[in-house]
Amino acid sequence: EDSSGSFSFTDYQYLGSGPGSDGSVITDTLSPASSPSSVTYPVAPAGADESPSVALNIECRICGDKASGYHYGVHACEGCKGFFRRTIRLKLVYDKCDRSCKIQKKNRNKCQYCRFHKCLSAGMSHNAIRFGRMPRSEKAKLKAEILTCEHDLEDAETADLKSLAKRIYEA
Repeated sequence: EDSSGSFSFTDYQYLGSGPGSDGSVITDTLSPASSPSSVTYPVAPAGADESPSVALNIECRICGDKASGYHYGVHACEGCKGFFRRTIRLKLVYDKCDRSCKIQKKNRNKCQYCRFHKCLSAGMSHNAIRFGRMPRSEKAKLKAEILTCEHDLEDAETADLKSLAKRIYEA
């Protein structure tokens, strides 16, 4: 048994059973802008090598494609994630559409107005945008500033100690 405080994912799974069950693991998930949804994780047959990563089958809340992760507050595919990011970053305004187009994987690029509104109604938030990783040069600059501040603090503390030692010596 591992005492590092980590847990094994398989300890918390249960197998689907009953009529029509294929032996998949069923896990209930919640997303902020939705009701609970069931996610199916495939289970390897007994004796097969267990993979350390388990494939998730979560649909994009916008177009129904396979979601690549939790982006801007909802489960979304790479296409919808990028579309939403570009729309916000470039402050794009799309021609109004009154047809309430159905956004699906096969036609998601047809109506940008309806796609963007579906992103918003699904819960995507411009406040959740992260502009990527910090560039190396900026990261190095930040580290240098931190080290400089620490060095200045050490110098001030050393000066205080020298002053204190001098007072004690002169007393």
